[in-house]
Amino acid sequence: KNSASSRGGARPTMAGNSLPSSLGGLMSKVKVARSGLLTSGEGLFAAAPVECGETVLRDHPLANLDAEPFEREDPVILAAAHARLAAAGGVESLLGTEAGQALWRGPPQDSRKAAFVRCVDDTWPDGSIEERARRVEVMMVFSYNAYISEGRGRFQIVYPIISKANHACKPNALVVAPEDGPGEIVSDKALAEGEEVMVSYLSNSDLLRPLLQRQSLLRDGWSFECCCPRCTSTADDIRRFRCPRPGCTGNCIALAGRDTLETTCCDHCGCQPSQEELGTWADQESEIEALVNSLPESLYSAWAKCEDFWKAHPLHGLAGRWKRCLAIRTALDVKDADSDEERTELEAELEQHTAAVDECVRAVLAGPKNSGTRDPVHTSG
Repeated sequence: KNSASSRGGARPTMAGNSLPSSLGGLMSKVKVARSGLLTSGEGLFAAAPVECGETVLRDHPLANLDAEPFEREDPVILAAAHARLAAAGGVESLLGTEAGQALWRGPPQDSRKAAFVRCVDDTWPDGSIEERARRVEVMMVFSYNAYISEGRGRFQIVYPIISKANHACKPNALVVAPEDGPGEIVSDKALAEGEEVMVSYLSNSDLLRPLLQRQSLLRDGWSFECCCPRCTSTADDIRRFRCPRPGCTGNCIALAGRDTLETTCCDHCGCQPSQEELGTWADQESEIEALVNSLPESLYSAWAKCEDFWKAHPLHGLAGRWKRCLAIRTALDVKDADSDEERTELEAELEQHTAAVDECVRAVLAGPKNSGTRDPVHTSG
């Protein structure tokens, strides 16, 4: 369902780095303005009412860089990639234009800058101080502002306007970052005029992680604390347990910030799980999380228990992440199928796994059916 690329890194520009008035995307229904999310940041806002599924911005890339050198940590490949970036005018676009200068470089004491300095010193030991400083700055720009291209994820792409979009763990828009041509922001819901356009810096799989894990990823990747509605909610909406009442399809949602499992009442029938049921859920969740975190190496040993957990709690984030792993593995099996019959069977299996992931993501991004007005219940101890 969600075609947004995994985010290579973007954050709003800081105060004083406003978008030049002469700069505009190929097609834009957004405006840049100060965001209420940060004390000194900007964001993108709908300039007029927007319908769900509408393209609100089409934006030419400023620069793209091969992703392979960072995946393989190979200095030779890295040097070649940066040479191609410079030859294509990417370095000048990032460092020598208003649009490039308007992009965020990270906080003053960002620890990753020291890592980039070491990387540059090792890769270009004969470069001048100025040359090496420019390479570090380029790396910082890509670190905070690039999207990984769709498909095989071969490129990190920086956009002049798209890269200004702020993050939410419950986004109202998604970014499409093709390998060639302009990128797009597409609305995922209807937007009112003046409403901020929010995208996810995290992949769908990471959006299925609980609150503390999402916060850690965002803090490590983009140096900020997320204050979106999901992260400030009293409920950790990815930890959804199927109501224990027979026949009920509702869910009991874990409360955030608790040392032991506490949940709301069922969001459908109002049933409150017993202490015994909560204890069982907590034990299952702990075991399945360990198995899912060890994927794909533990795929076959984890299969039975993870499938049982998915059947019991299909909208829990761990169930969604398990099904995503199966979808990835099955997609590879489709390519290696020995016959048309086997390929057809595997494609049907892939469709089932993908549908299970989509159902989980939709449930989370749609939010709970109610806010849990009854007293929460919890495990003892």
